[in-house]
Amino acid sequence: MITFCRWRMRIIIGQPNLESGLIQLEKELREHANADMLLYPEGYLNQNVEEA
Repeated sequence: MITFCRWRMRIIIGQPNLESGLIQLEKELREHANADMLLYPEGYLNQNVEEA
């Protein structure tokens, strides 16, 4: 027996502009609160790890 699982995943891929805070990430999280996954470049969070 072969069973297939069909479900949809909401994935947001961000390409933010360089900034000193997390404004763009916070905006994306608010606008896409129902997303299952949000991908942002590693460097974006590394510069703001304490604020994240």
